[in-house]
Amino acid sequence: MGLLWRKRSLLLKLVVIVGTAWFTIAFLLYTDENSSPNRIALPVEGGDLKEQAGNELGAGNGPPRVLPFRQDSPPPPPQKREEFGGVLVPPQDMAGEMGKPVVLPANLSADVKKMVDEGWLHNAFNQYASDMISVHRSLPDPRDEW
Repeated sequence: MGLLWRKRSLLLKLVVIVGTAWFTIAFLLYTDENSSPNRIALPVEGGDLKEQAGNELGAGNGPPRVLPFRQDSPPPPPQKREEFGGVLVPPQDMAGEMGKPVVLPANLSADVKKMVDEGWLHNAFNQYASDMISVHRSLPDPRDEW
């Protein structure tokens, strides 16, 4: 019985070794073909095509350029238009600016009071205050001064 098990084990080992060797050889042959230098067929004086390696081309032996070199200089950059006066800076006293808390006033209008009450009912009590805070607000620098 031990002899039969050894034969199965030998057969399994043989299949694994042959398969691995085949994949290794196939991989090496494939990468060997792709690692050879690219070859370009160039015309010679007699009209026949001469095969020359791509990296052996000299400075003047390359294929003809499709587009000629540009001789003109690039256009100057456009002048800045000052007629609009730049960007408006948001006011510094907005809600949540510099990390300050949002304090709701005691006398809210009816529609604002309704929105705050709906927030309390739907467990979104910070929704109104969060909507008042700008996403692009400035915050203080939390790093320690050295």
